[in-house]
Amino acid sequence: MNAQRLVLPPGHPLHPVVQSIWAVQAGQGDAGYAGETILPKGIVDIIFDLHGTAYSVVRGGKAFIAAAERIRITGVQTTALTAVPSSGLHLLGVCVRAEWAAALLALPLSEATDVWVEGRLVLEGAEEVWERLCEAPDFAARCAIVVPWLTARLRPRPEAGLLAHACRAMADPRARFADEGGVRIVAKSLYVSERHLRRLFLDRVGVSPSSYLRLSRFVRAMHLLEGRGSLTRVAHAAGYYDQAHFCRDFKVLGGITPSQYRDAKGPVTGHVFMAQMSD
Repeated sequence: MNAQRLVLPPGHPLHPVVQSIWAVQAGQGDAGYAGETILPKGIVDIIFDLHGTAYSVVRGGKAFIAAAERIRITGVQTTALTAVPSSGLHLLGVCVRAEWAAALLALPLSEATDVWVEGRLVLEGAEEVWERLCEAPDFAARCAIVVPWLTARLRPRPEAGLLAHACRAMADPRARFADEGGVRIVAKSLYVSERHLRRLFLDRVGVSPSSYLRLSRFVRAMHLLEGRGSLTRVAHAAGYYDQAHFCRDFKVLGGITPSQYRDAKGPVTGHVFMAQMSD
């Protein structure tokens, strides 16, 4: 499997909006490759599938076939899923911070939560961009195509600043919020009602504030698990009350324990998934 990643520099118009641009390429003949287990993450992905591959997907114990699409939007994912491509894999993706996704996408983000949306329906000009990406010789050339296109699409919403402040507060591991209590504290600090904050989150982020808070802890823990710290230290640094809370919540969201995640082969930075290795 070949993976690449680009992070835009501070000062770039897309820097607050786009977490990273990534590419993954793998063939069915690649040793040990059998698909991906995609873990929950508090971002929205715009994915250009340069092979137009269909997938066998399992989420929450339910299996279905995802039709081949050139462009798709994946909203905030709140549960793990396993996706096995029907042929070789060649993807270029844009990780968009969920609180800024409405600046690029013309749809309520709640309609994309835990589903794949056909990108051409909500991204004007995406088909032409897909064709240019297919003709581009390498990752750098593809980034040079997609970055100006996204920059031209950028239409920040008036409430984006408020959402960004709210998400930043919830992502702060020093503020060990209880889920509902934390939402109340954040809403009060922004001089808005909890009801208004919840409505904004559901429409512009795709999940409730308490769900976003929970996902933020989980994603923080995933990255911390790539280090050597003990589970107790990871739990504390990620903002959990204790190790038991951490292990229980991680298992519910990710479908595996923290130790299983740490021992798994092949975490890929930028597109948070693990390679599902064959025996």
